[in-house]
Amino acid sequence: MTLPPADLALIEQYCAAGSPAEFADRARLECDVKGSVVDIVEATRMDADFGGDWLRVPAARLSYSAATGSWTLYCFDRDSRPQRHDLWEPDFVQPGTVAEILAEIEADPTEIFWG
Repeated sequence: MTLPPADLALIEQYCAAGSPAEFADRARLECDVKGSVVDIVEATRMDADFGGDWLRVPAARLSYSAATGSWTLYCFDRDSRPQRHDLWEPDFVQPGTVAEILAEIEADPTEIFWG
């Protein structure tokens, strides 16, 4: 499945904005695309001074439905299993657009994405 290019570009811009160049060798946000799903991942280099391995922790998942043309937001539990965000935040209504979902991730009212 092909994701809407404009939506994917917004997600990539969000990750780039959350990855200051001066810290790129130590920490950054990345997006992993698999089919109709995009995971926003926090990547942190363990022992960056010595070129250590990267620790990758999923922060949010966005899932696209071509049938409806909308997106669904997922958060991850402590075992890195995706859960629909509206199950964790009862007042949250799945907005459907990437811009609205990225705004929810950034606002993080329940502190489930960025702690």
